[in-house]
Amino acid sequence: MRSQSIFEAGIALAAVLGAAAPGCAAMIGYDAIELESSGDSAGASGTASGAGGVAPECVPSDTGGPVDNDCGAFVSAATGHDDSGDGSKEKPFETLARGLLKSTTLYACAADAPLEEELEIDGEVTIFGGLDCKHGWGHVAGTKTMWTAPADHVPLRARDGARVWARDMVIAAARAKKDGGSSIAVIASADAGVDLLRCDVSAGDAKEGESPEAPLGPGKKGEPGAAGNDGCTGGSGATLPGIGGSLVCGDDDVSGGTGGIGLSGTSGADGTDGNPTSAASSDGSGGSKQGGAACSAGTVGGNGEHGTAGAGADAVGLITAEGYAGRSGADGSPGNPGQGGGGGGGAKECGNLKAGPSGGGGGSGGCGGAGGKGGQAGGSSIGIVSLNATLSLAEVKITTGKGGKGGAGAVGQAGGTGAAGGAPGAGDIVAKACGGGDGGGGGTGGRGGGGQGGHSLGIAHRGAAPVAFWAVIKVSSAGAGGTGDGVGGTASTGVAKEIYELD
Repeated sequence: MRSQSIFEAGIALAAVLGAAAPGCAAMIGYDAIELESSGDSAGASGTASGAGGVAPECVPSDTGGPVDNDCGAFVSAATGHDDSGDGSKEKPFETLARGLLKSTTLYACAADAPLEEELEIDGEVTIFGGLDCKHGWGHVAGTKTMWTAPADHVPLRARDGARVWARDMVIAAARAKKDGGSSIAVIASADAGVDLLRCDVSAGDAKEGESPEAPLGPGKKGEPGAAGNDGCTGGSGATLPGIGGSLVCGDDDVSGGTGGIGLSGTSGADGTDGNPTSAASSDGSGGSKQGGAACSAGTVGGNGEHGTAGAGADAVGLITAEGYAGRSGADGSPGNPGQGGGGGGGAKECGNLKAGPSGGGGGSGGCGGAGGKGGQAGGSSIGIVSLNATLSLAEVKITTGKGGKGGAGAVGQAGGTGAAGGAPGAGDIVAKACGGGDGGGGGTGGRGGGGQGGHSLGIAHRGAAPVAFWAVIKVSSAGAGGTGDGVGGTASTGVAKEIYELD
């Protein structure tokens, strides 16, 4: 076996941490370590006898020919194979998962059809690819075995404490399909070790975040106030008032004020204020009674304030053993309801000494509109996620797709219109009542904030930076942040970087 440096063309780049611009390849080399053997011995987490302690006679690239059936389990996705085989070269299994039930050393055929499965590993596993299963399962230099998984699934997950050695494999995550979905090829959890030699790792384009729909129609409109009751036809006591329109919006009573009653004597009664009452404002005030002067109508209720727009997401998201989670935009706040109109003033005694007519009730305010929902975060395209794991990469290429655009925040719902106040009751030339005020309109809900743009990352890690012996990393473009209301409502754009630390 010959000794060779894996930095023959780029040793001067040792200790450089992914400084290339997005869209450019970065040749990463930390710690110039020389690998022993013809190129198939393990890196930092392997042993002198081959990957994961596999005996040299069972390492395909070291034997110069096919390995024996008793070295492990053989897997091929070529037509005609299924998991009912015995895992030999003659009757290989169809999936890696089935192969693991027989052996922790797997030999994967470089067939036309790729392996398609999501594999979770919690022990020690060695996978050899690049094998010609049509001619004795010998190793073919420069050939790799394709391994992918269904969209929105991760081909390789190394769980806590797992150890994985892979040789001559292409581990490719499919393009995301679900809204806000990410494409991630490998996730290595806490204390896991992943050792890749002559492997290509690729992630497809992530999916843009969902832009929620705006609420349908305006908020609930107000209820009209009732007309005042006619005077001059009853007795000499009092005439019942017109009742204000009744409406409750959530916890807020926005009913109109009650009209003033008509009385016998020299004056009627004042109308009451609309809800919610405010001593500091004339909005929605009850009208004054008819006495020595004419009565006054109830005033119009004030309009509700518009809701506040939601902030756009400005975080970078987080990574877990389940994948990547971006931050959605904040929801807009609802608009405030309109105020109820004041009740109209009541009248004094009629010319025939009967009680005068009563004032009309105020119209209720309209309910405020609901706030718009925040846009969903765009997904990320990530080659390898490392969660305090150890990565050993030699002659590895990592390629990522585009980060997903963040979803736009939805426009807030329009507020409901206020209702009309009731007319005054009929009187005579002497006694005249006044009408109720109209209710105010509800405020429009605030627009939702935009969702965070997704990332394009070669290696996303939490904790210590990974150890890469030789890796060429090429990332694509990050996703734009979703739009919202103005600068504060538009989310941050994602990150495009070869190696990046996430929370």
